[in-house]
Amino acid sequence: MESIFVAFVFFVVLSQFLVTGRSELFTQPMRPLIVIILTVQVVRRGRLKLPVCNAALAMSIYQIILWFFLYPDGGPLRGYLILIFYFMMLFSVAGFPWNGRELRLILFASFLATFVCAVAFFLSNNMLDFSNHEYRFMGEVVNRNKHAYAFAFGIILGRSYLSFGRGRNRLVILLMMLLEGYCLLYSECRGAFLGAFISLSIIAFSRAVRMWKDGHPYLIFYVFLYIVFFIAVYFLIKNSAVSRLVDGENLSGRDTGMEHAVMLFRQATIPGKIFGNGMLYESLHTEGIGVHFVYLTYLLEAGIIGTVLIILIFLSAMRIIRGEIQWSIFMIALSRTFFEGMDYYIFIPLILSICISNYELLYRRPCRELFWRRRYLISG
Repeated sequence: MESIFVAFVFFVVLSQFLVTGRSELFTQPMRPLIVIILTVQVVRRGRLKLPVCNAALAMSIYQIILWFFLYPDGGPLRGYLILIFYFMMLFSVAGFPWNGRELRLILFASFLATFVCAVAFFLSNNMLDFSNHEYRFMGEVVNRNKHAYAFAFGIILGRSYLSFGRGRNRLVILLMMLLEGYCLLYSECRGAFLGAFISLSIIAFSRAVRMWKDGHPYLIFYVFLYIVFFIAVYFLIKNSAVSRLVDGENLSGRDTGMEHAVMLFRQATIPGKIFGNGMLYESLHTEGIGVHFVYLTYLLEAGIIGTVLIILIFLSAMRIIRGEIQWSIFMIALSRTFFEGMDYYIFIPLILSICISNYELLYRRPCRELFWRRRYLISG
């Protein structure tokens, strides 16, 4: 039952087509309720004692304390509740010992959701017109980054199904990946594109290491082919309508936002530097674009203590993660912290990378079987 609940939540937030327009007014109050019920269910059934989950719980408690002392009149209560529920979702879901059947359902629901998001995005825009910089989704004008990370995440999940999905229709998986890849290019979101590239590079590097250990005679050819492919893709994109993806000169004001955030931190009081200045601090002292960098955001809002906690969450997750599948998924989450704020596109990949690693440690079985069709798992 818990796996169905998690799969439903992940599908809804990754597909996005259920949470647009007026339906957003309905689903927003339901999300905290879903996380509360999920946390109660998972804690009731028991959980794994993982440092990453303990750090997430500590962050939740710390955010409650911050809100209580910094905003005695209530202030941005809703914003703090959303943030707290994010970390509680990490605490409850990542710390639960999911079995293969349950985790297989959650993974497939996540991949299917990213594809549904890509289909809705594809149908909402003129995908042959790259001159229009206004992006739509289900009739609404959206930010270019809103769905791009779902496409990047879907590409990485699709690659796992393509490589390890025994019994899966690989042609269908490939077509799904190609659509998501095209949507990612069309969105021109550099952060998501870079995240997907890093994840795919990790996969390529892992394969090269295996070839080296096995004494494979074509190792040099494989490395050479990958380098040539990378250079060719770079120049193709550089001289195309989506050249923004590799344009390092225009940072969309993020460099200015980060410089301003550093200045705000220096101007803060000593208690503000240590404990944080609250969720409204940056917006009240900033005109234009804010900082799109998780660690600076937490430095301003939650101080040195909050920043240490968020770094500790990722470092403790790294201690658990083993294998190319887990690392490729984890890097989608980690790379986004350098471009956007903490949201579902960070928490879901982070949670799944931990859950897959837990599966291997608990059941002593290869995680690649999580991408098989069930009948092949039974017969194998």
